[in-house]
Order: sequence, then C-alpha cells, then structure tokens
Amino acid sequence: MNKRKIILCCMLFCSFCTAQQYTITKDIRYHPDTSLSRSLTSLDIYRPFPEIISAPVVIYIHGGGWTSGDKGEVDKKASFFTSNGYIFVSINYRLSPFPFDTANTLRLKYPVHEQDAAFAVSWVRKNISHFGGDSTKIGIIGHSAGAHIALLLGTKKTFLEGIGTPLTAVRCICSLDIGGIDIPVWNTRTPGDRTVYINAFGNDEMTLINASPARNIQAGLFIPPILHIHQNTPERKDMAALFKERMSLQGYLVTTASMDTLDHNEISMLIGDSTQPVLNGLVKSFFCKYLKPEMNVVSQHTNNFPVDPVLFQNYPNPFNPSTTIRYYNPSRQHVILIVYDILGRELARPVDEQQEAGSHSIQFIGNFPASGIYFYTFRTDNFIQTKKMTILK
Repeated sequence: MNKRKIILCCMLFCSFCTAQQYTITKDIRYHPDTSLSRSLTSLDIYRPFPEIISAPVVIYIHGGGWTSGDKGEVDKKASFFTSNGYIFVSINYRLSPFPFDTANTLRLKYPVHEQDAAFAVSWVRKNISHFGGDSTKIGIIGHSAGAHIALLLGTKKTFLEGIGTPLTAVRCICSLDIGGIDIPVWNTRTPGDRTVYINAFGNDEMTLINASPARNIQAGLFIPPILHIHQNTPERKDMAALFKERMSLQGYLVTTASMDTLDHNEISMLIGDSTQPVLNGLVKSFFCKYLKPEMNVVSQHTNNFPVDPVLFQNYPNPFNPSTTIRYYNPSRQHVILIVYDILGRELARPVDEQQEAGSHSIQFIGNFPASGIYFYTFRTDNFIQTKKMTILK
C-alpha cells in the first residue's frame, strides 16, 4: 500500500442520537462561492433512523430579525420531522449587521439573505438523494425572518429560477409568524419594527415593495400551497388576512391559523412538544398532504430496525480528495470495507473490525494514482455489496 502512495484517513464523523432516532451530518457548504464564510453558508442534515428510501425533505430557515439565529437552533423540530419520516435540513444564511448599521450603504441586506437560501434549496434539490431524500418532495418551513425568506422564495421567481431551479422544486411552504408580509403596511402598523426592516432591506420604498411577499403575486406561476401560522394579535391577524386575500385573487392556496395562547417564539420552539397537539397537528397534516410521505423503510422487522445490512452511495461523487461512505449494520459483527481499482486490485481497507449494530459513516481520503472509476465493497459475515465511485484529479 505504501508503494502505491495511498494516503488514507478514516474517521467516524456522523453523529447518531439514539433517543431522537436520527443521524446528523453537519456543516455542509451549499454556496458556490467558497470564499464566503462556511459557517454562514452551510447546512445540517438530519436523517431518520432507521434509514428511509426516498424520504421527503423539509428545509428549515431560522429567524432572528435577519441579524441573528443559527441552523443549530432547531429545538424539537428535528425530532418531530425525522420521527414522522422526513429528512430535516436546517440552513444558515448571511446576516445583516447588529447593532443596526442603517447608515452604512454597503451593509449586507436584501436580497442577499434570499439569494443564500435559494442556493441552499438548489443544493438540496441536486444532492439530497445521496442522503436518502426525494428531490421531488421538498417543503420549506421558516420562522419570523426565515418565514419571510421562505415566502419570497415561493412567490418571486427571481431567486430560484435565477439560479436555474424551478419554482416547482418547492412543493409547499409553512410560514411561522412573520409580520411584514407587506413591509410598507407593517411599518405603518408597527412603527417599533421599522428600524429592523430598514436595517435588513433599506429605506427605498420600491425595494420594500419588491421585498414584500404580498406585493409580488403574479398569476400563472407555480406558487406552492402555504400554511401561515401566526399569533392572535390584531396586526398579525390583519396581515394574514391581507396575504390570503391577495393570494386567493390570483388563484393560489393559503391556509391561515391563529395560535391564541402562543407568543412569537413559542410558535416555532414548541413544534414537536407534546403539550401542543393543535400546533403539531397543523404542521404534520400540512406536510403530509403535500409531500405525501409513503414510508419505504429498508427491510424492517418488528422493532422497526432494518434487518439487512445496507451500503449507501458515497457522497460527494465524483470527489477529490475526500468522500463519505455510509453503511448500516443490523447486528454486532465483523465488518470489512475495501476499496479496489478497476482491475480488482485492493487499494485500501478502511474498515476491518468488529462493530456494534447501527448506522456508520467514514470519511475516506485517498491519493489515488489517477482519475477514474473505483469500487468499494462492504462485507459482513453473511452479506456483501459493491458500489462504484469516481475520483477527479
């Protein structure tokens, strides 16, 4: 192996949470501009355990007034969605300044937040199949500023279609308690929020109109069904009614729901909480209706764990120089993972050991002699499977 000058690094890196029954892959860069901050242009993927073939996907966009928040702040939503058979993806996006810096004309503001989120959706659509997801069944849920971003992605073709992703890529949107669906109207009704919106969008009236989901509803587009959940306050009820009316006039479907006892943060934080059957029921039935998750769990038996070993396609593929190989082992036994060249010569053996039952991942880094097709084989005591991977030098 040394003669072939192969450098191999195998590292267990995929977090597995037994209580929540999901696996997490963190900090995946989605933005094509790699000079940008990785932490602000990356996403986390939560996959149901046991693995599901072609699982529907829910993308979460966090709130925080366009100035704060993080993809790791998912509360119980990751458990809620994965336990219901969805892949849950939480994204970051670049933020406007805090403290507010409205005098700085070069500050980060609209439309950067929306552009970042559009790139995240596009990345998920192109790559989620490598994680067991169905790229034709993608929904979005956003809270506060994240809900505003989600609605703009669904109602303005500029963002998704501008990067080659059709509006039809998003099958449904759930918006959680965003006020400024019509920013000029909202700023008049709630002047205390005005600086928040100026900091994130600027003070130009036409820009504020263009950045308002309720002002950009065109007939003849595919605008996905929307569930809008909001606080029971006069301003938010009026804004929800205005949005529903304007959407309905163009033939689009919006369902609104008022949460009488929940505040702005609780509407997001308590999704998945056992004390909130109404909130959970609304969200669950909405995504089930439009993503239609007919669960096809790999080889289940009575305790809901796959009975057979499973080898998944490596990701990314093609790759250079590293890729992730995932597999599932249903019982404690000896596991071997071997990498071969196209002539069948063994190049590396990243796994050759007794392993506990469960889902496993390794990061394989190989300095192969040349670009081309290679193979990796997964063996247990009574199972063998081989898949193909490609390296580009």
